Amino acid sequence: MRGTMSARLERVALSLWRKVRQANGWVSAVLVVVFVVLLLIPSFSISMKKETSGNAASELPRTQAQREAGPIHKAVTVAGGDTLFAILSQAGIASSEAEALVTSLSSAFPPTDLKAGQEIDLVFRAEEHAAGLQLIAFRIGVDPTREVEVLRSDSGGFSVRVIPQELEARPVLIHGSISSTLYESAAAAGLPLPVLMEMIRAFSFDVDFQRDLHPGDSYVVLYDRLFDRRGRQVGDGSVSYASLKLDRSALQIYRYTTSKGLSDYFNEAGQSVRKTLMRTPIQGAWISSGYGMRAHPIHGYSEFHPALDFAAPLGTPIMAAGDGVVLYAGYSSEYGNFVRLRHRNGYATLYAHMGAFARGVRSGAAVSQGQVIGYVGLTGVTTGPHLHYEVTYRGEHVNPATVVSPPGPILAGDELERFLSTKRLLDGFVREGRGERRL
Repeated sequence: MRGTMSARLERVALSLWRKVRQANGWVSAVLVVVFVVLLLIPSFSISMKKETSGNAASELPRTQAQREAGPIHKAVTVAGGDTLFAILSQAGIASSEAEALVTSLSSAFPPTDLKAGQEIDLVFRAEEHAAGLQLIAFRIGVDPTREVEVLRSDSGGFSVRVIPQELEARPVLIHGSISSTLYESAAAAGLPLPVLMEMIRAFSFDVDFQRDLHPGDSYVVLYDRLFDRRGRQVGDGSVSYASLKLDRSALQIYRYTTSKGLSDYFNEAGQSVRKTLMRTPIQGAWISSGYGMRAHPIHGYSEFHPALDFAAPLGTPIMAAGDGVVLYAGYSSEYGNFVRLRHRNGYATLYAHMGAFARGVRSGAAVSQGQVIGYVGLTGVTTGPHLHYEVTYRGEHVNPATVVSPPGPILAGDELERFLSTKRLLDGFVREGRGERRL
């Protein structure tokens, strides 16, 4: 509007200028132009007021629209030492509401489990009330697989729900050759320790990792890396396939989930690799004393040693060799802290000289194969940290190194066909070398 008035003023003044100049000369022309400007100033002022008034009117709806645009989000990253109540209070939430939210959240996520690095999303209603912004939603990532959301209900209270979070699995294929130990080779290849331990547990029914592995043996492992919805790696999945090429044999295992939802490892024929007892209930150890007659390292005289001794650093985890029930978990002057387990098919095992028992290990407790039941120590009669491991069958001692457990069940019918289909897919994947490969 202002530009239009200026252009009109210029055209009128220029026209009058030319006419008056021709008629009366320069002085008259100047007087006429001044007269025209004085006449147009009121109109120009009115136009400017209208334009200013129009802008103010247009700003008011935009401010209102901002109020009604939607909720206000505030993201908070938990720092060390933070408490949930303090976080809510610092966000401006009234103490009574913060207490109500914390109480509601406790049913799905104990606030004491809050950890540094967790992300919290607070959602407020856009309209302001006398008490300030009103919280309408609270979300926290409990772990990579689930999120907990607290919503304000119509009654003014809070309701809680757990939201599962899907993870993306990306396959990783690793080949390795053993030059000294399996652990060193796997670490050099970048194989995560939990994945290596899972592979060892699956093979431990048929392989004695203290005596059967030699330099030149090789392995292949296929497992998944897990990523959250933001593309961040959050962990590693299970081993899908693994193979060991030893001096005199080659072994393969496949992870398969049955139609009943049970996951386990099977050999190429569809037979479960799981047996009653593991060959070795401890990893990273070496046999310091064998089964049979020996000179006692403390007393000096010869006696029968009904066990294998595995020397290992203090605190090394000790696993249950098989599913079973704890017959005894306690102390004796000779064995120190020890655990005795009863297994099916007439087997029992004993684990002595522990430094400590694992949580929940007590008489009558059920344990699963591979579960940590204690830790290597120096209790009882011993010259150094080690695990004393005994196996009995129907009350008679047997050599843990040569015990032959009953084979696991074999798949049949439609279940076997589904397993073989899974096996073909995994074999093809490994053969084609797809996935992320490291040497």
